Amino acid sequence: MASSCPSLSIFSSPLSFIKPLQASMLAFSPCRREVTLLPRLNHHHHQQYRQRYQKEKNHPTWIRRSSSAGNGGFFFSDNIETVRSPTDIAKHFYRSINGKDLYQLEGCFADDCVFEDLAFPFPFQGVQAIENFLKDLVTAMGDNVRFVLQNIEGDLTGNSSTAAVIWHMEWKGKMIPFTRGFSFFECQTNGEQLVIKKARIVVESPIKPGKFVLELLKIVTSIFDKFPDLTEKFLQKPYAVIQYMNKIYKATMEPFIVPILIYYSHIWELLMNSLKHFIALVVKIIMTITTKK
Repeated sequence: MASSCPSLSIFSSPLSFIKPLQASMLAFSPCRREVTLLPRLNHHHHQQYRQRYQKEKNHPTWIRRSSSAGNGGFFFSDNIETVRSPTDIAKHFYRSINGKDLYQLEGCFADDCVFEDLAFPFPFQGVQAIENFLKDLVTAMGDNVRFVLQNIEGDLTGNSSTAAVIWHMEWKGKMIPFTRGFSFFECQTNGEQLVIKKARIVVESPIKPGKFVLELLKIVTSIFDKFPDLTEKFLQKPYAVIQYMNKIYKATMEPFIVPILIYYSHIWELLMNSLKHFIALVVKIIMTITTKK
């Protein structure tokens, strides 16, 4: 009986040594939803695959690249791409997101990486929190949304190792409004691998307040100048002040505001249902008149 698994040859290509081992690792990865059946390999082949895999995994200029579909709409790597600079890893980061390659994204970050998306109140700290966020991101993007890099610049002067990216998002090649953004990556060498240690993402706001921002800035700076001591304490721990104000809101205002919002939501639902029945009645009357004629 013919086997459904492809035949293996350790001399077919330079990558043939690492493909079976990589596939066996992905088969039991928590990102996959089912186990992939692999052909039985002898001990000699296992040693060859393991040695070749470890050698390429630890190489300072190599990182894996997506080219084949995996389970659940995500992709897993079977090719190799050269990463020599921060701009390379920034390109690789967005290419992996566009390809839904979760396995690739795992190797992009340092263990203590901080990922700060300014659309969120708090940064994502640690690899696990970042991976969970990126998994939600690639799921929300669906099958047709892609990041398009407009410009990318890197800096390797002195001890600096950074990359800056200007991007926007497209759906089937057409730009989506209010999806322009800017990303800044700080990189470091983790052992022999280049990884991201800090990322900051700024996304275009759909609200365009215009001159109101300048007026608001004028008010805030005047308050800061009048109360410098309080301002210094606030700027040292701004998130702590926000959390404190949130607690005050929940203790004083929330018990009164939430019932009012619920009440008005029920009223709005009643109005929408009434409007729907009214439109249905008008359509029925028009159809009755036309049929009689």
